[in-house]
Amino acid sequence: MRNNFSQISLFDIYSDISDAIEERDLSFFDLLDEHLDLGSLIPDEFYRAFYKFRQKTHLLS
Repeated sequence: MRNNFSQISLFDIYSDISDAIEERDLSFFDLLDEHLDLGSLIPDEFYRAFYKFRQKTHLLS
């Protein structure tokens, strides 16, 4: 039985991202946008505290 998995190093990831940025490969960023919701990773409390500190109002969606 063969193992089809391989370990990816941080250097490999960094190189791939650097190459994508240099080549302006927008598909990479489209994939990030499609599959990674940064808004869900940042708690609402952070937004409230940030805008309160900046004395601005902001509606959370």
